[in-house]
Amino acid sequence: MPGRLIGWVLAALLLSIPAIGVTACGELPDDAAARVNDIVITRDDVDARIENLRKSYGPMIPQADADGDGELECEYTNFRRDTTEQLVQEELEAQQAEEMGISVSEQEIDDAIQETADDGFLGDVDRLLQSYYDRGFTSEELRADVERTLLHDKVMNEAIGPIEVTDEDIRAYYERNIDQYQQPERRTARQLVTNDEATARAAVQRARAGEDFIELVRELSVDPEVQDKLGSLGLLVPGALTGELDSVVFSLGSLEISDPIPVAGQWYVVKVETIIPPVDIPLEQEKENIREFAGNEMGATRWREFVDDVYEDASVDYNPDYDPGLRDEDCLQQ
Repeated sequence: MPGRLIGWVLAALLLSIPAIGVTACGELPDDAAARVNDIVITRDDVDARIENLRKSYGPMIPQADADGDGELECEYTNFRRDTTEQLVQEELEAQQAEEMGISVSEQEIDDAIQETADDGFLGDVDRLLQSYYDRGFTSEELRADVERTLLHDKVMNEAIGPIEVTDEDIRAYYERNIDQYQQPERRTARQLVTNDEATARAAVQRARAGEDFIELVRELSVDPEVQDKLGSLGLLVPGALTGELDSVVFSLGSLEISDPIPVAGQWYVVKVETIIPPVDIPLEQEKENIREFAGNEMGATRWREFVDDVYEDASVDYNPDYDPGLRDEDCLQQ
């Protein structure tokens, strides 16, 4: 199933979906996985969606009984719960679309299929369809997937509405994300720690003569933590290290090795590995990009609020075997 026609399905399963309030409305039918405002999602519906996902994503989709012991795998039951929740979300969205008077025409579906063919198949719809059929899908499934995608887009656009990003919004976004636009010079370095100056000076001579600094750390460093990290100091900004170590690290050139540095009764040798230049991107330079980022952020917030309201008003019942609130969290940690 090509790109946009199915990508949203798995993506939606991986998104954080708001918890749905479960309201008891009588016994569920025997074949039900869930009920959404009196509309039943059957177990067969869930199985069909899982199998469609399997056609597209193969081994990424858990097997029901991978080890053949007759018991369902917890990875599978968790995925089945996630799939059920996605179907519940789709049903709520479809019901909301009906309330809003939103629908998708056959022509819109045809146009979307053609657009996908234009993007990935040089405009050849037959090739697109064949790639779909080769995975075991039918034309009806293709059109249903496209219709769901278009319906979702329409509902989301209606819920979000027009967005006006002001200069104040842009500045607020810039300041909230200042680390993306302003960074001091950063460096990575390694250190070697000895108990006496003579050993430190010998290490400096050997390192400057071309011996591998990491091997020297392994051989000579007396600090177990330094040994464990192979001397790595990580990504450093000015002021990250104490006293003279900091000034030395930020005075050396790339791959340069320091003279021995006395610190608290021990002797340190440091080697700078990389130097990352400072970043200073002014607001005005990024203003139009930030306008788009801030608008996307505002739209995402409005959509989450809309979805939360829809879910809050929904009446949803789950079969316990399909309830996403009963996922096996221990399984995720294995």
